[in-house]
Amino acid sequence: MTCDRNFLDMLNLPVCQHFNDLYSRLSDKDQHLLDISLNGVTNYFTTQFKHLFKITISGNQPSLLEFSCRVLQGNNDEADAKIIEGLIRDASDLLQSPPDLSQSERWFMEVLEESPHALYRVNYRLNRFDYVSKGFAQALEMTREEVLAIPYTEFASYFHPDDIAILKATVAKAMEEKAGGKITVYFEFRFRLKSGSYVWLNDTCTIIPGADGQYAYQVGFGAVIEDRKRLEKQLRQANEHLEEKVRLRTSELGEANESLKALIKERRELEIKLLEISERERRFIGRELHDGLCQQVVGVTCMFETMRRRL
Repeated sequence: MTCDRNFLDMLNLPVCQHFNDLYSRLSDKDQHLLDISLNGVTNYFTTQFKHLFKITISGNQPSLLEFSCRVLQGNNDEADAKIIEGLIRDASDLLQSPPDLSQSERWFMEVLEESPHALYRVNYRLNRFDYVSKGFAQALEMTREEVLAIPYTEFASYFHPDDIAILKATVAKAMEEKAGGKITVYFEFRFRLKSGSYVWLNDTCTIIPGADGQYAYQVGFGAVIEDRKRLEKQLRQANEHLEEKVRLRTSELGEANESLKALIKERRELEIKLLEISERERRFIGRELHDGLCQQVVGVTCMFETMRRRL
């Protein structure tokens, strides 16, 4: 790492031979931020970056430095080698003075405009939208001017009829619970697009009363939840299909169980009949054996008696 004398004096370093000498003096958060910037360079998203970093120079007191750098491809054989060159200036004065209001407002508007969420403000007394973000208009597939031209009382006419009653009941219940105070509600609804199809949106809104106790305005943010609803529908259908398969399988198992019970009953009846037949045959054979043997013994006895008398 090559640095000029002013750079070393600014960092209070006698020498800075490696990038890690500088990296190690950054806080954990700034190291993470620098890693993100370098990752963008590594993946060829950009070749330059400009950031403010707090770095500990001496006495454990952090100073604010502004890095304005660009990254070049190295000249050696290593494909991933990079050369960082640029300027570093002492920006410690920014630690003492907060950004001016116009700067803060510009940052706030960037947050509102660049966010993909639907952000808005409704003026109840004027019955109109005071502000809608770019994300809000895109979610409705309208221009910002088209949305701002719709009176707020007519905006609900774009909702699905089944969702309007739920929305009104949710807001009415919240108003009753808060007794005229500030309320925040969440709901999901379907919005009718120009094409006539509906898109699922969600909204988290806060309704704020004015000094006279009447509700004066509403602010909120939401997003398109079409993908989530589609996945929920698929999951619900999958569960229903699984439940149907379980019912069919249960029915099949029930029928098989009844068939098995009938088979067991039939086998028991056959076993009883077989035992009865076996017993009957045993008795018959015993009787036959007994009667035949007795007759033969009597016959032999008579023959011996006759022979004895003759002799």
